[in-house]
Amino acid sequence: MSSARMQVLENGSLLILEASPSDGGSFLCQAFNRIGPGLSKMLTITVHVPAHFKTKFNAQKAKKGDQVNLNCKAQGDKPITITWYKDGEILGNGTIPRYSKRQYDHHDGLTSQLNIHSVRREDSSVFSCRATNRYGHDDSTVELVVQACYDCEVLTQVPTWLSDSQL
Repeated sequence: MSSARMQVLENGSLLILEASPSDGGSFLCQAFNRIGPGLSKMLTITVHVPAHFKTKFNAQKAKKGDQVNLNCKAQGDKPITITWYKDGEILGNGTIPRYSKRQYDHHDGLTSQLNIHSVRREDSSVFSCRATNRYGHDDSTVELVVQACYDCEVLTQVPTWLSDSQL
């Protein structure tokens, strides 16, 4: 049994490169020599997946007063925990009353949502989330830019209904 990712080495070891959960299963190992009877052993391989994010960075804009939802979707073996940070500081429950967190379980991981109610200019920050399970951890970053009124677009054309005499 040899393929691009699975090889049986000269010493009889099975080498699986870039193992994924679909590589797991039951395998039969058999050994023979010219002296005695052969040996057989059935073994089960389980491939564990560390917590990880497919999206490592996201930027989001909002207007002052909007409600904003920042999402981090982690994949990997369960249980997974997700911790949110703002400018490197942990956002615990109730740290900022306008911030709330929700989590959504899905078949291959966990999504955590940080809800910011009535965003303010000072909410413009770098938020990050860390997903952790027993096999590893990973980080993802969301940059939030809150635009105040002076950031809004300025009207650069005179409306056609205004005549030159009205200017």
